[in-house]
Amino acid sequence: MTGLRCAEVDLLLGAYVLSALDEEERAAADAHLHQCNRHQDPLDALNRSALRLVDAVPEMEPRPELRIRIMDAIRAETAARSVSLGWSRERLSIGSHACVFHSNEAGLKESMAFLRVGLDEPDEFGVVFADKTRFASLTQWLQEGYAGSTASLIERGKLAMIDGAPNTEELIEKIGARLDQALADGYGLIRLLGFIGWDQPGWPDTTAIVEFEKQVNAVVRSYPAVVVCTYDIPRLSGLSLTEGGLHNHPITIMGNRIVRENPFYLAA
Repeated sequence: MTGLRCAEVDLLLGAYVLSALDEEERAAADAHLHQCNRHQDPLDALNRSALRLVDAVPEMEPRPELRIRIMDAIRAETAARSVSLGWSRERLSIGSHACVFHSNEAGLKESMAFLRVGLDEPDEFGVVFADKTRFASLTQWLQEGYAGSTASLIERGKLAMIDGAPNTEELIEKIGARLDQALADGYGLIRLLGFIGWDQPGWPDTTAIVEFEKQVNAVVRSYPAVVVCTYDIPRLSGLSLTEGGLHNHPITIMGNRIVRENPFYLAA
């Protein structure tokens, strides 16, 4: 589109304020408005009117069925999208719930790359889910190799640290509330890396955590999210590894090897 005249911009100004122009029209309008003083006052007036219109509409909690339709639409739009694991070339589709097995601390630290690759993506929101006693060390691991400041990301709400709760219901509620806030803040993709507090004070017992992992499969399908749970093989019991890890994760990962159809997974 060639340069616009004032009369043409007059006709487009309302649509410009409401972000209803296509890319070519908006670029042409921007070029004109940057060098035209005549339009500054009417543009300011329209912007104020648009803000008053937004303020006049009361905020309402969507009905459950509306939320389901909205999330279905988001999932349909993002179905073809996938995210990098960070430490390998493998990718996971939106809505994935994966379990990554590690045999040493180096492997656990490596998994932080799953979050690190999304820290500078404006559309992505990151979550560390762990016992609060581990927040400092996990944040330090995440900072390693990252040029920015993880503390700054936490402060401005782009990265969240979520700790445990004494029962499954509170765990699900706590995670869901924070993910809802991320969507309300405009983030379109959520990466959650979990370090569950097995046998830790303030967390449910092993049987309840196994049930929690089962419920995560439903939670992750309700958000444009990818959830990766870490399992420390030497530290965890056989029940945690098999019931929590193998039976409740559709996808399992060990190092660079990924099994996308885990044969031990028991569909929820």
